[in-house]
Amino acid sequence: MKKMVKKLSALFMAVIMVLAMSATAFADKVVDPNLAQSINVSNLSEGVETTLKLYNIIYLDRDATGNETWTIVDWAKEDGAVTLDQRTGEFTINKQVLKAAAESRGADQTVSAGDTSYTFTNLPIGAYVILADDTAGTYGLMVANTYDENQKYLASKTADVVAKVEGYDVDKEASDKFVGIGSEVTFTVTTKVPAKTNVDGDPLTTFKVKDNPVGLLINGLPEVKIGKETKEITEEMVTNTVEDGRTKEYIVDLSSFIRESNAGATVTVKYTATVVDGKYNNKAGVESNTVVYTPGEVGGFTGNITITKFAADKDEDLTNNKKLAGAKFKVYPVTQDGNGDALKFIKESDGVYRQALPKEEGATDEIEVAPDTANNAGTVKVRGLAEGTYHFEETVAPDGYSINEDGVNVEVVANEAADVEASGHVIDTKLSSLPSTGGIGTTIFTIGGCVIMVAAAGLYFSTRKKEEN
Repeated sequence: MKKMVKKLSALFMAVIMVLAMSATAFADKVVDPNLAQSINVSNLSEGVETTLKLYNIIYLDRDATGNETWTIVDWAKEDGAVTLDQRTGEFTINKQVLKAAAESRGADQTVSAGDTSYTFTNLPIGAYVILADDTAGTYGLMVANTYDENQKYLASKTADVVAKVEGYDVDKEASDKFVGIGSEVTFTVTTKVPAKTNVDGDPLTTFKVKDNPVGLLINGLPEVKIGKETKEITEEMVTNTVEDGRTKEYIVDLSSFIRESNAGATVTVKYTATVVDGKYNNKAGVESNTVVYTPGEVGGFTGNITITKFAADKDEDLTNNKKLAGAKFKVYPVTQDGNGDALKFIKESDGVYRQALPKEEGATDEIEVAPDTANNAGTVKVRGLAEGTYHFEETVAPDGYSINEDGVNVEVVANEAADVEASGHVIDTKLSSLPSTGGIGTTIFTIGGCVIMVAAAGLYFSTRKKEEN
């Protein structure tokens, strides 16, 4: 038993000695307040909140004997994001790998910056990476260290980093996304002033907002604001390429404002366009030689109404009723005070019409049902209508049928996701049959009238004769 106790005691003492000998191997992260510093981040986007995430990637270790070493955090070592050259003592950072590694884990600090700059304070000496994210653009990885490499002895320093935008988004908004032909829509393009230099250090020389609309005619000069300042836009700055009454490309050249505008400042370009085809599409982007922009896009939709002309000859549900050609209609917008003025249309094909643009040549206020020979026989379609209720008044009935005095009202309900296809129908009845040719008809009344006239004439002359005698 005594031998066993002696063996255990010897083992315990050995463990104590090993721990004592290895005490210098254990180290702690240096958090000396005398070495704490700040990191200033500038050039953030104006007018939006930017989320900043801070990660410590290299820290200073100090063991019990006072020995100090720079140490890479474990997660930054993965996949070679940060490596140390043992021969030279230099660290190498793979930004692409490091950014992906940082994005996959929680940050040491996460803050929201509502201004164009932010300062992280009271940071332990070391090296850091910063990720920035906002609704305006995409930032590159920022790297900063809070130690002074130029000092002989260990010293800290404030770090200044400039946020570099790798790409900006272009936001496009429309004042109305459900429209009729001839409607006026105001479009607003919002983006940011690009970086003043690219990754190679080349200066910013080009800054143009470009719009490629479909189904629109853009009118006049735009309103432009950079930051809080309204800019004067001249005709020389705007190119409006028009084909077949539609704008194919609209360019606003803002290059002359580069020098006086801060990188990241908010830019708004506002202009008005006439809807030419009803449904429209509008895609805006930016041409710049320092930053890549992601285009913004907005679409608009319209309403169409199809009226079917039936004969009241068979079923109440109109399933087997004859479709009638030859009818004509006028279309009125229904207002609170009654019907407005008759709308005008341009005929596109038999039984198909689009709403006319203001003062468009060839417009008519009367539309006609497609003939029997057409695939859409017995129907008439009008397209390019805004939301609202429309009254179809029958002005001409098919041969042998009476005009439907009531007409029909059809409502178009706005939809900002797709065109609206509304429909209605008008039923006509046959006219009463007329007497056959050669029948007695009104002849008897004619003969009776003639007899009365002859009798009256005879009475008149006989009376005069008596008076003369």
